[in-house]
Amino acid sequence: LGVRCRGFCVVETSLISEFDLVHLGPGCVVCEGARLRPAVLEDGILTIRRVRLGAGTFVGEGSVVLCGGATDESVQLAALSLLSGRESQLPRGSSWQGSPLQALGNTFRGEPPVFRKTYLCAAKFLLADLVALALTGLVLLSASLSFYAS
Repeated sequence: LGVRCRGFCVVETSLISEFDLVHLGPGCVVCEGARLRPAVLEDGILTIRRVRLGAGTFVGEGSVVLCGGATDESVQLAALSLLSGRESQLPRGSSWQGSPLQALGNTFRGEPPVFRKTYLCAAKFLLADLVALALTGLVLLSASLSFYAS
């Protein structure tokens, strides 16, 4: 149970409701503060539909993807944007911003830069883990030395 991620994905948000209905393609990046909402209550009517993000999709900080929101591959959704299920599936390699969504044009040529950002995010997390491990080792070493010295 949970968000279905195919391949390597970076999800920096915890604001995902009804996570069983969220599907992420390989290489997706969902930034901090982004909301993925497969269920929406409007005018007393509960609407539940899947949220599908294609391979290499980038969802910016503070963006909201509502029920039925879908993207093709390598789509970039800028920060503070709203993708609702009322829009059709966003086309491959396009960039969007705002609420309501406005196209920024096709920005990806060849391999999307999202994959490079994904690897940078993974390297950042790996570096943070290595630093934490080194600091833990230093603390244990200093505690051991002070214990044996006394």
